[in-house]
Amino acid sequence: MQKFEKIRTPEYLRDNKYDPIYTITKGDNLVITEKLDGANAQVCKDDKGNITSYSRNNLLNEKNTLRGFKNIIDDNTEVFKQIPNNISIFGEWLVSHAVKYKQDCYNKWYLFDIFDENTKSFLGYDKALSIYNKLFKNVDFIKMAPLLDRRNDVDADGLVEDAKKYWDNSKYSVSGQAEGFVVTDESKLISISDDSDINKYLRMKFVAPKFREVDHSGNIASSNPNDEFIRMFTYKWITQPRILKQYYKLRDNGKAPDKLTNKIFRGVGNEEALSVTIAKMTLEDALDEVDINEASIFAKMKDAKFKEELMKRVQKTVNTCLGMNLSGKKKK
Repeated sequence: MQKFEKIRTPEYLRDNKYDPIYTITKGDNLVITEKLDGANAQVCKDDKGNITSYSRNNLLNEKNTLRGFKNIIDDNTEVFKQIPNNISIFGEWLVSHAVKYKQDCYNKWYLFDIFDENTKSFLGYDKALSIYNKLFKNVDFIKMAPLLDRRNDVDADGLVEDAKKYWDNSKYSVSGQAEGFVVTDESKLISISDDSDINKYLRMKFVAPKFREVDHSGNIASSNPNDEFIRMFTYKWITQPRILKQYYKLRDNGKAPDKLTNKIFRGVGNEEALSVTIAKMTLEDALDEVDINEASIFAKMKDAKFKEELMKRVQKTVNTCLGMNLSGKKKK
């Protein structure tokens, strides 16, 4: 399988990349789509014509169907035999997460990219649209990621200024507010990493404030430098959207219950409590996104005491968040 890499925010790319190719400039051909709050799902046709389905990280099987995605693909393999060999199709399998969508939008697969194993390249939204129109347009459970706009008159800063009109323009969510939007810059083909020969189009995500996984508003102080660092780091990076995202990942892959109950705080036998697993995943996810200004955390984590205190703080924050989202708990 070819994993679909995380889409980064403009802030992350600005702070961690210095090459101009990692930003959007006026004149670039941009495709702007709604960011759907579902599960990353992939269908692959290999060089022998076999059809397999994946979550972001795993081959799906009878025990892990990604909440029914494998089942619907297995029931429709004839549809995918029409695509060329060595092609993987990526989309968002829309199942219930934080954003509430209209009921008829769920259990559908919204395509946004294609990977060609022969050329080692992601081909972008428009190539996915072309294949969709040829092969999948009349397949009920396959749709395209909602197209919001096409532009070539704006840079990354201009998109930030225009963000609200895209955030407030969802035809799919119940409230009319999108989780965010994704910009694919089809003028900039970049490597997925510094040591990779696989190419993709530059993408950025612009997440609406209430769904952001990073909180830049904190102003917490302490007389203990390490304690202050931990508190600031946790306040900024260990946010409710990030924590719940880890729960949804586990639930989508059959490793967490459909509803949160007090059982998540208790381990069974030698297994750790689900809340502990979520805390570890949340910290790992946050560390994957820290910017250059906070890279010192990796040196600090070599200190066992610092690492222990950080994990305690993360666990406390995660437990509070999960406790507030227990099934049946009344929201104030």
